[in-house]
Amino acid sequence: MLSRLKLEPEKNSKIQEIKERLDAVSKKCSSLEAQTRKLMPPDERWIITSSADSELAVASLIEKRRPSRLVVVSTHTSPISGLYDLLSRLAARYTGNISLLPLDSFWGLAGQSDRTLSYLWSYCSFRNKLTAVYGSHKQIWEHWKEFGTACDYNFRFDCYADYRLINDWTLRRIENVCCVTRTSSEISEILSKFVVTRWHFPDLGDEDVNWMSSILAEYSNYHPVRELVLPRDQLTDAGARQLFQKVPTIEMLYHEPDAPHLESACPSSAECVKLTITNILHWA
Repeated sequence: MLSRLKLEPEKNSKIQEIKERLDAVSKKCSSLEAQTRKLMPPDERWIITSSADSELAVASLIEKRRPSRLVVVSTHTSPISGLYDLLSRLAARYTGNISLLPLDSFWGLAGQSDRTLSYLWSYCSFRNKLTAVYGSHKQIWEHWKEFGTACDYNFRFDCYADYRLINDWTLRRIENVCCVTRTSSEISEILSKFVVTRWHFPDLGDEDVNWMSSILAEYSNYHPVRELVLPRDQLTDAGARQLFQKVPTIEMLYHEPDAPHLESACPSSAECVKLTITNILHWA
C-alpha cells in the first residue's frame, strides 16, 4: 500500500501519518504481549520483595487477576522503597488480607524510627487487612485498640518506654520479639507471661553475648527458647561458640547467608538456617 502511495504525489503527505499509525499499533501489540507474559498468575501466592514486584502486582490486580494470598516482605538487604504507597495501591484494588513483614524496620538500629510504619499502624484505612503487625509497643497499641487480637503481634523493644506497659496486654502469645542492643534484661521477666515463638537480636557482637544470654536464660525459666534470629551479626568464631554454650536450648538459628562462624559452631542439636526470603516466608 505504501508503494502505491509513493506513485501518487498528492497522497505523499499521508505516508508519514500511516507509518505512525502502524508503529503505534505495533507498539501497543508488543506492550499487550509483554503485559500478558509478565502478569502474576491468578489464584497463586504472590510474593512481593521489591519495587518491581509491586508494580507487577498492581498491574495484575488492574487486569482483574487475584492471588490466593498476598505477601509483602521488606528486609534490610532488600528494602522496598515507598512501602506505604505500595500498600495503599494494593489495598485499593485487593479486598483480601495482606501478609506484611517489614523486617528492615523491625531490625532497625537502636533509636531508629520509621515514620512510614508509625503512620501505617496509626492512621491508614487498610490496616484491618494486615495479618500481622510489627513495631514498637506504641505502634501496636494503636492497632490493638481498634482491632484487638485480629492478627499476630510482633514487638520491637528499643527503650524502657517500649516495654514497661506491656503488662497491660491480655495477649498470651507473641510471634516475634526483637531486642535492640542493650535493651534492659528486665524484659525477660516482663515477657514471662507470654509465649514467644522467635527472638531477634540484630547486630549482635561478641560483647553482647552475655547480655543476650541473660535475657534468654531468665525467660527460659518460664518458657523454652527455641528459635533465634541474628540479622547483621558481628560475632567472631569465639563469640559464635560462646553463644551456643550459653543458650543450649536453641533448636533453630536464622543467620545471614554468609556466616561460616555460626555454621561451624552450630551443634548437632540445632539447625542453622540462612536468612533468605524463602526461609523468612515460613514466618508469614
